[in-house]
Amino acid sequence: MSARILIIGAGFGGVYTAKALLAQAKKGEVEIMLISEKDYFLFTPLLHEVAAGALDPRSIIEPLRHIFWREGLKVMKGRVKEIKSTEKKVLIETRSGSLEESYDYLVLSTGAETNYYGIGGARENTYPLKTLDDAQAVRKRIVECLEKAKEEKDPAKREKLLTFLIVGGGATGVELSAEIAEFAEDMIGHYRYEDRSQGRLDHWKKSNLTAKIILINASKDILEQFPPALRLAAEVRLMKKGIVVKSETTVVSVSAGALRTNDGQEYHSETIIWVAGVTPTLPALDFVPLKAESRLVADTHLRMKDHPDIFLLGDIAAYDDRPAGDRDAVGRPESRPRLVPMLAQAAVREAEVVAANILGSIDHRPLKVFSFHSKGSLISVGRWFAIGQIYSLNISGPLAWWLWRTVYLFKFGSNRKRLRIAWEWTRDLFRRRGGRGRT
Repeated sequence: MSARILIIGAGFGGVYTAKALLAQAKKGEVEIMLISEKDYFLFTPLLHEVAAGALDPRSIIEPLRHIFWREGLKVMKGRVKEIKSTEKKVLIETRSGSLEESYDYLVLSTGAETNYYGIGGARENTYPLKTLDDAQAVRKRIVECLEKAKEEKDPAKREKLLTFLIVGGGATGVELSAEIAEFAEDMIGHYRYEDRSQGRLDHWKKSNLTAKIILINASKDILEQFPPALRLAAEVRLMKKGIVVKSETTVVSVSAGALRTNDGQEYHSETIIWVAGVTPTLPALDFVPLKAESRLVADTHLRMKDHPDIFLLGDIAAYDDRPAGDRDAVGRPESRPRLVPMLAQAAVREAEVVAANILGSIDHRPLKVFSFHSKGSLISVGRWFAIGQIYSLNISGPLAWWLWRTVYLFKFGSNRKRLRIAWEWTRDLFRRRGGRGRT
């Protein structure tokens, strides 16, 4: 009888684990079920481009049925209610009701959700950016505010409509603020108003509206994972776009249309976007797991402690990447583990090891020890500019931007998706976004 593997979560970790096991599934050596609340894979690194109108929402998703069409792998759309480790079963809620699925090996890759850090009013009065629905809601809000500002006569109300507050100076916040600046500029560039000062009813002038974007960052610098020179290059680029960067500034409360910071300042905006961090989305287990920084502790083989049949990866996995001699204290309050970052490239690397170790467990072979070494990181700061660190090489400017686009383009699984995105990006170089003619 083939081993039964349940994979919970269809993000980078879950999808790439399933891909790595496809050959064995096709041979009938394993049976795989991928359980997800969505029936598609979402390319989250490009959510900010959907939010700012650079990409169509359909461009960054791929139906799971298109990715996994081979025999031996089943995709189930549903929400996991409980994991019964003693019975080796998972309780799943679907449209047609609840059901239980048994497993020999379980892979947990349930991802993360927006972290509001307990700040009053933040959840209720801001826009997150973690899902496709979030990105579409942000884009709709930006367009609505710009359209209303075009018609608004009251200067104070107009300024509030044209002000966009972004909380979080990490990669998402920087990329999003640059994209919104360009999106707003492109939208406003299409606006015209009728100038009657010369007695000509057909004399149209460009609108003089200007969007104001404020990036609120709790740390001393934006993009702290990069060297100082690259942080500075990114901040200078943002400033050239007219974006105001407020560093060493934390949010203390949020209300409808307003945000208050630790320095006593109050900012007013109809659009407050929260990208200040994430927290793991942990599944409901029938035991109390060992945690580190709210993530589930994984051993050197990416298994859960005392549960060798449960594997962890992605945003929920707390894997201590220190040398072996320094790992023994992980999970204890006095320890300071060096956890693998919550990045797509880390999840993909973890997926390879998880798949190999599941097969190794089935065949009773020695298991692989996971070790993470970043290949580098690239961040877009608007059109024609990016910063990046490739191993020890620091790069910035147009070349880094082209490299950023090329790397992301080839991370998509199908040529159809690559061609679609390449077309949208190319088209975007020669036209304004959001154009609908004279309005």
